[in-house]
Amino acid sequence: MVRTLVCVVVLSGFLGQQSPSSDARVASVQVKGIKRYTAEEVTRLSGVEIGQAATAADLTAAAHRLAATGLFDTVRFTYTTNRAMAVTFEVTEASWTVPVIVDNFVWLSDDQLTAALRVEVPSYDGTAPLNQGAADFIAHAIERVMKARGVPGRIEFSPQAVLGTKEVKYLFTVKDPSPKLCALHFPGAAAISERDLTDPLKGAVGGDYSRFFISTAAEGTLTDMYRHKGFWRARFGTPVASLAAARQRRQCRDRGARQLERGCMRRR
Repeated sequence: MVRTLVCVVVLSGFLGQQSPSSDARVASVQVKGIKRYTAEEVTRLSGVEIGQAATAADLTAAAHRLAATGLFDTVRFTYTTNRAMAVTFEVTEASWTVPVIVDNFVWLSDDQLTAALRVEVPSYDGTAPLNQGAADFIAHAIERVMKARGVPGRIEFSPQAVLGTKEVKYLFTVKDPSPKLCALHFPGAAAISERDLTDPLKGAVGGDYSRFFISTAAEGTLTDMYRHKGFWRARFGTPVASLAAARQRRQCRDRGARQLERGCMRRR
């Protein structure tokens, strides 16, 4: 279960001041309380731009945009009422403690995806704050990365509890369409043949690819196979996906369709 942090947005101005006049324009933006982010990143997320006209309602909306990202526990702002408006945001940064798993984004390496997401999500490093706003913010960022590369699909988010611990992970999955698993290989396997290692996972071939599922199976079922043979130090690396050629993709889709048809026949 994901614990949602309440993001308190305190919207305040100087006592006794009036709202800025309709022709007031933003002359400067300062950000207090930041350690992880830069002032430029926070300003960009707020949507406030130097030289643009702004009212108290505009600044209220900007504070809410910052709060909605989930990157801050609190957001406050103050401003001057002169025509040259000086805006100050005071924030409390949220802690980044939750590991992020982008389950089946096979079009970029982990390092490339992290770099692409960092453009959208300030200081992104493969973790996230523990709140729904941050999860939604990252999901939309992944969708923008996909769109920029012409990749169709949508992002689904689900929290994953780690058995035996209090740890939670965020799982983001590409859906509609999902990449399909065409084949499994285990380079370096010797004590147990690749065929025997593939056998427990053969039902996944032709279906939706999930690195999370394969990693979980490797850490459990496949590792136990080695332990039963006395290989207690056997370890599996992180699954690495590569895009298949067009012919292989067609074969994979056909295999998935046949499996679905057999499943429907059995249910009948």
